[in-house]
Amino acid sequence: MQNVWESEWDELIRFAHRNVIAGVNKSEATHCIDQIFANIIQLFVGSMNVRDEWKYFLGSYTNFKYYSGMARSQKLELDFNFGLYEGQFCLETFFVHPYRIRYMNDKFWEHLIELNNCGSCKFIENAGLAGDKGKLIDKYTSSNSNVFNIIKNYLLLEIFGGGSGDLGGVEVTWPMAIDRNELLVNGATAMFHMYKMNYLLHRSYRQYLCRLKK
Repeated sequence: MQNVWESEWDELIRFAHRNVIAGVNKSEATHCIDQIFANIIQLFVGSMNVRDEWKYFLGSYTNFKYYSGMARSQKLELDFNFGLYEGQFCLETFFVHPYRIRYMNDKFWEHLIELNNCGSCKFIENAGLAGDKGKLIDKYTSSNSNVFNIIKNYLLLEIFGGGSGDLGGVEVTWPMAIDRNELLVNGATAMFHMYKMNYLLHRSYRQYLCRLKK
C-alpha cells in the first residue's frame, strides 16, 4: 500500500474541495475526481483478501458536496463509500441486517473499537425516534461511545420504533492534511473492520435462515 498515491490526485482533490465550497455542480468533467476515489477504494478492497466479488461505481452527479467512489460487495449486498465530504476524507457503510446485532459476540464490538485506531470513527444514525413527544431523545442523549450509541439506538428502535432495520452504520474520517500513505494504510484497515462487522451480521442472518428450513 506504500507509494501508490499518484501525484496528480492531490491537485484534483483540492480542486474538488474548492468546487464544494463554491457550490459548483458536478459534471462529466469532474467525474475523473470520483474515479480517483473509486481507484482508492479498490485498493482498500484488494488489501483485504476476502472471498467476495465486487463492483465499483462513481459518485452521483446530483450530490455536488460529495465526491466519492463506491465498492459494492456481492456477498453482503452492501455498499462502501470513500470520498471527500465537508473538507475531510470519509469512508462509510451501513449495517446489513442490523436486527441481528443482539446476537453478536465480542468480536463484532472489537472490530468497531479497532475503527477508532484508524481515524475518527462515528456511528451514523439513520432512523430517528421522537417517541413520547421527544422525551426519549431528551432522556437518552448520545455519548462519546460508539458502542453505547449503537446499543442505545438499537434498543430504542426495537422497543419503541417498530424494529431496528434502519439503524444506521459507521464512518471513519481523516483531515485533508493527513499523510497520504497513512491515509491509504488506515483506510484499508478501516475497510477491513467494517467488512468484518457486516460479515458477522450477514453470517448470523444466513444461519437464522438455515434454521428456519429445518
